[in-house]
Amino acid sequence: MMDKVRPLAELARYRARRKLTTQALAEEMGVSRITVWRWENGKRRPDKSYALRLAEMTGVPVLEIMGVTE
Repeated sequence: MMDKVRPLAELARYRARRKLTTQALAEEMGVSRITVWRWENGKRRPDKSYALRLAEMTGVPVLEIMGVTE
């Protein structure tokens, strides 16, 4: 059984603060708009390289972005 991935609400809030669309953030990250939507809605987790970049951009800890919990 696959565990449910928690949505990255912090990413959506970051995007909103910067007044970025999913498309604009996707272009900045070098991914598709659908990929950003999946990250924000808990359908997928970013891989390590994207998680590191998102952590730098948003200030959210990389382990949290990757869904690693203690």
